[in-house]
Formats: sequence, C-alpha cells, structure tokens
Amino acid sequence: MGPSGVGKTQLAQWVAMRLFCLHVKDGQPDGTCEECQRISKQLHPDVLMIEPDGRQIKVDQVRYLKSEFSKSAVEGSKKRSLLFEMPIK
Repeated sequence: MGPSGVGKTQLAQWVAMRLFCLHVKDGQPDGTCEECQRISKQLHPDVLMIEPDGRQIKVDQVRYLKSEFSKSAVEGSKKRSLLFEMPIK
C-alpha cells in the first residue's frame, strides 16, 4: 500500500531474498547466490508473485495461491507470496 514508484516491489523482493539467501552477511542478502538471482528474476518456485489481472486480483488467482500454499515447499521449508500493485478501495 502506498504511492507508486516508492520501491514497494523492490522492498518485497528484498525481504524474500533475505529469507531465502544462502549467504546473508550483516543482515543483508548477497544478491548473487542462486536463491537471490531466481527471486529477482521471478523464477523461484517457493516465492509466488501475483500481479492483478486488470484492476484487481481475480478469483482464479486467489484459487491458484490457495492451491500452491496447500502444497509443501519445493526446495525449502517455507513458501512466500508477493502481491503487487493492488489498489485499495
């Protein structure tokens, strides 16, 4: 939630990288390990990134999230989801 262009997406990806990074140093993800690289490219199987289809997230997208979170993590012990650009009304 917040104005466009202030870095919400980058912050969300940083948090995901921090949680999955293989080489955290001084509380910072290294950004170069395989986990960080796949998150930044939106290719990590345990980090689900959903963007609204139009102005809002659709029922099918929520069903997809529900289905994915009912399964175990593919590579680790946890899954995370990032929901992008959801206007609040």
